Amino acid sequence: MTGNSSSLKARSLLAEKRRRKVARALANSTVVKRTGGGLRTLFRAAVCYLVSTSLVAAQVASVLPTGGSVASGAASIAASNANALTIAQTSRNAVINWNSFSIGAGNTVTFQQPDAGSAVLNRVTGNA
Repeated sequence: MTGNSSSLKARSLLAEKRRRKVARALANSTVVKRTGGGLRTLFRAAVCYLVSTSLVAAQVASVLPTGGSVASGAASIAASNANALTIAQTSRNAVINWNSFSIGAGNTVTFQQPDAGSAVLNRVTGNA
C-alpha cells in the first residue's frame, strides 16, 4: 500500500507542476489577461485551447465519406491517402450505401466509371 500511495503522490505532484507550467506559459496570453482570473481561469483557458485545437485538427483530417458499402453492382472503395478516396466502379450500374458523405476542403473523392453511360447511386443512410 505504501508504494501505491507514494506513486499516487508523485503523480499528483507531477500533475500540479504541469498545471503551473501551463499557467505560467499562458500568463502572457492576451486571452488570459482579458479574463482577469487566477490559476483556475488559466487552467480552463489552457484546456479549452487544447480541446478546440484537437477537435479542429480531427475534423479537418477526417472529412471524407465514411462507411461505404456496395449494395448493388461492382465497385471498390479505397483511400489512397488521408485526403483522397477513390471509388472504382467496374459494372455499368452500382449502388453504394454510405454512413456519411462529406468532402472537406483539400480532400478529393474520385469516381472511376467504365464509360459515359455508367451510373452510380450514392445513398447516405447515416447508420454508424
